[in-house]
Amino acid sequence: MNIAGKYLSLTQSIAESALLAPLRAKHKLNLNLVTLANEAKEELKQYGLPFNPTNLLKTADEIANRQVAMIQDSVGLEQERWNPVLKQEETYITTDPRKDFRR
Repeated sequence: MNIAGKYLSLTQSIAESALLAPLRAKHKLNLNLVTLANEAKEELKQYGLPFNPTNLLKTADEIANRQVAMIQDSVGLEQERWNPVLKQEETYITTDPRKDFRR
């Protein structure tokens, strides 16, 4: 019983990651599944919805959809960032990370 208690949270994280793993291929993003599961659990708690695999998967899919929409909105935009080597601002164009996705 003592050993089971120690590894319960680890086992739950693995199960949640396995449940959310197909979202990587669906959205063609290299998602951090543990972070995605935690964000989905927080959102479920915030809206007072029951915590079950169906709601977790649906909420995580909505979060991933928002991340895809954010990426689509920022692709091709010119942005500036500080270059510490040149010690000045440089302009770059945001690329789409989904085209480099490898499963």
